[in-house]
Amino acid sequence: MKARPDSPTPAINRSIRGYSVHFDEAILEWSRSEGRVNLSILGTKVSGRDGKVVVQAPKAALDFSASELLAGHLGLKRFSLVGVQLAAMRARDGSLHLGFESGNNAPDLLETIRMILKDTGDSGGSLQSFAVIDARLAFRDEGSGLFVVFPRARLTLDGKNGKGFGAAFQSAVEISGSPSQLKLTASLRENGTPEEGAITIGGLSFPALVKNSSWFAPLTPYRLTADAELHLKFGTQYDVVSAVFHTGGKGVIDHSVLGRDLDLERFDAAGTYDAGAGRLVVETAEIRSKQASGKGSASVAFALKDGMLDRLSGSAAVHDANFELPGFLRQKLAVPKLLLNASYDRAASLLRWDSAHIEAGSLMADLSGSVALGGGGSPAVTLSGTLGAMRIRDLLTYWPIGKGLGAYEWIAENISEGRIGPIRIDLDAPAGAFDAETLPDNAIRASFAYENLSAKYIDGMTPLTAGKGEAVLTGDNFRATLQTGAIGPLPIT
Repeated sequence: MKARPDSPTPAINRSIRGYSVHFDEAILEWSRSEGRVNLSILGTKVSGRDGKVVVQAPKAALDFSASELLAGHLGLKRFSLVGVQLAAMRARDGSLHLGFESGNNAPDLLETIRMILKDTGDSGGSLQSFAVIDARLAFRDEGSGLFVVFPRARLTLDGKNGKGFGAAFQSAVEISGSPSQLKLTASLRENGTPEEGAITIGGLSFPALVKNSSWFAPLTPYRLTADAELHLKFGTQYDVVSAVFHTGGKGVIDHSVLGRDLDLERFDAAGTYDAGAGRLVVETAEIRSKQASGKGSASVAFALKDGMLDRLSGSAAVHDANFELPGFLRQKLAVPKLLLNASYDRAASLLRWDSAHIEAGSLMADLSGSVALGGGGSPAVTLSGTLGAMRIRDLLTYWPIGKGLGAYEWIAENISEGRIGPIRIDLDAPAGAFDAETLPDNAIRASFAYENLSAKYIDGMTPLTAGKGEAVLTGDNFRATLQTGAIGPLPIT
């Protein structure tokens, strides 16, 4: 059934208290399947108390209560603007304004819709829900400079019988021409601040963010595409007090971070955040790539100062990890187990690990140390600890490429058999030391005992066998003291 009502405007405005609706044409439709009466109106304008137009749309859909209609009343339950084209901006204070200019006179769009529902409920109006459907929204965030286009957006705000409001937003997203998806749901308090909410993001491009705004320039090395799900609880000032998160994606971390491109086939992480307790927990994490793969978890305690990270400390566990870095490692490195306890002090620009336990094939290590961040060139590094006993030829497989070449080449050419360890390592490398081809002799010292050594000590002479003694390795030198052994049939004591 279709009808053209003579003048539903007074009835509509009785339902929406504090604001007035004007339109050019109306068509009334009865939906038998939905059991309700829909009113489609063209040329819609919503005006505030001062008579100024708050928002307008080419079309609106109004849902009325069938029971009230039969009783001779038009009770508006849902008011939907259709096909709106809007420009909106999120100001630095969190308010959302129409247009790209903020100021004392710029109306807050969400606040306007919220007040329509609040005023209607407080004064006995029937309106329960306000929606914007099939909208094209151009959006700018004043704080970050981010500019986003939502080509087909849907926004809904529902009253909850004096107990706040429910909000939902869903749309495709275009950021610098890159498509993604966004879905938001939230429960709002009476004053409009969020109490809790959920965010789902699909296909977010980091390069698109970098291209869009200089605020995202720190993400430049991370050519990633990510999905994310977040469930959030908020304080009274828009602050996040707790969160449950899950994120994953793929892409490339370029050479400026790790020395060579890291092509991630997949990364995935899930965990929780508690602002009151100052703790971030990564319950599960996994990365898969040709150069590195592994699984792990972490728990981090943090402290903020002036809204910025000041200190953090925590532990992490990594298992089933594999590393293949041809520019640094001589062969693929399998790490079945890695345990780490570390801390960071922003004021001192110091990253410290109190303990690191590593199991990687024949390599077993327990280490502690620090890295002084900031400044140009390679950072200052300290390291001390013990490596478990192993075959000398196995040690060479873990030797970093390009570091301590003199000692490495001598051992590789002259020692064919033997076992060393435990190995005591002490490293104190000043800033810039790792930029040179060799480390200074006083920057590193590794001392160890050896046994069953077979070595060539002078070209043309019979090799040493069954050697036992002690040795010291420094930046580019190797010195050994022989206690017992044999040269051919002659014993050495």
